[in-house]
Amino acid sequence: MTSVSTKTTSLPVLACVIAGGRGTRLKEESNNQPLKPFVTIDNTALILRVIQRLTLSSPKNIAINTSHASAADTLQFEALGLPIIQDANSIGPLGGLLAALQWANNKVTVEPQCSGSKEDDGERENSSMFPSCQGGWLLTAPCDTPFLPSDYLKHLLDSLKEAPKPHQIKMAISSYANKIHPLCGLFHTNLLPALTSFLQSPTSPIPTASLTSSNSSASHITPKNPRFSLKQWLAQQSYSVANFDHHTEDPFFNINTPADLEAAQIRFNAQRQ
Repeated sequence: MTSVSTKTTSLPVLACVIAGGRGTRLKEESNNQPLKPFVTIDNTALILRVIQRLTLSSPKNIAINTSHASAADTLQFEALGLPIIQDANSIGPLGGLLAALQWANNKVTVEPQCSGSKEDDGERENSSMFPSCQGGWLLTAPCDTPFLPSDYLKHLLDSLKEAPKPHQIKMAISSYANKIHPLCGLFHTNLLPALTSFLQSPTSPIPTASLTSSNSSASHITPKNPRFSLKQWLAQQSYSVANFDHHTEDPFFNINTPADLEAAQIRFNAQRQ
């Protein structure tokens, strides 16, 4: 597990690629496309490009969240050699984040990350900006965002430190050109109870029974309200926003259609020149 050192604290950081979407638009508008994570640009699968970009931000413990995967698709994911985290069927991004937080929380509980290093008094005082080291941080990214910035984690951490009340902030969300990207963020593992409680609310599409399992695979369910969204949960939380407008092109460009895929290929070609 990687601990990312800053002037304020050392943070254990894990990462998860959220690959549970169906990729319906891309599949419907193209012929014989594979599952979205394995659609290729320059003969490299999208999910591999995302993993490579996440690695630039330091986390070495990277998992993959999946849903709706057939036996053949599961074999493809397993071939990547990373932990596979299944979420409940048809929950959407909330299910992916829930499963990822469960995995990360179990990981840091088994492998506590308090460094025990000798800090000077100033550093020890500043470290109170962040939630307790009896937990860790989860860096997330969708599987169709192949242009993640090299300063992804650093800039999210900076936004936490610069928040008006950083000790109350347990997540940082990415933004580009005034658009929030809720799944491109950094989440503290002690957010798991808050997310679980939110999903157990009367308006939740998720049965309580599917939220209480301690293993990495949630039971398959059908949501009552398909519009139940990650943004609804964020609206009830305090979080910092990391603005990535210093990049000339959208680092969170995601691929939903054949036109998006073509645009991504053109962008890659331009970067090689």
